[in-house]
Amino acid sequence: MVDGDSYALPITQAELADTMGLSGVHMNRVIQRLREQKLITLTGKNLVILDFDRLAGASAFNANYLHLDQRLGNGNETATAPLLQRNE
Repeated sequence: MVDGDSYALPITQAELADTMGLSGVHMNRVIQRLREQKLITLTGKNLVILDFDRLAGASAFNANYLHLDQRLGNGNETATAPLLQRNE
């Protein structure tokens, strides 16, 4: 469940590393670096994105592949459009 910039992350660091093709040690270092830079908090299985814009910049995230400018067939905005709308 998502609550603002917080959501449940019901997988282990090892599972996340495996999914991303990284070693568990490297995944742990990446998470520690993101914490040190105050981009995320990860407590238990709850991840909070503290600074979406900086995190997107640090990860070189590009939302173009999501086709957010397109509409669903029913005339509603795409379900992912809120990704572009950040709460101040």
